[in-house]
Amino acid sequence: MTEDYNDDYATCDRTAVHLNIYTGGSDPDEVTRATGLTPTRLTRQGEIVLLSRGRHRVSPLNAWFLDPEHHVRSRDLRRHIDWVLTRLVDARFDAAALSQRGWDVRFNGIWWSRYNTGADALA
Repeated sequence: MTEDYNDDYATCDRTAVHLNIYTGGSDPDEVTRATGLTPTRLTRQGEIVLLSRGRHRVSPLNAWFLDPEHHVRSRDLRRHIDWVLTRLVDARFDAAALSQRGWDVRFNGIWWSRYNTGADALA
């Protein structure tokens, strides 16, 4: 229920959700064709990619990503999960069928505390 969302979650610094599909030797565009979903990002093995902190690296894997980072402005993890799940339901997403192709399908969510982060939590 949307009235239960807390988009300004006071104790949350940042949150993220990612659907990651690693395709082995297959081109990640095959995921787009198989699912009908448009990725928010993809990488090809050997490609130079820009990391979030401005550094570059060579991608070790073929990968397809769907995440709400630039689409959802909320610190409530549930809002991000709902964004991804809505797209998966609309596309009739079948993780088992993708796994049968040998692709590694992962759904990750993370929530960073505003008050207990990094080394401060260990002090």
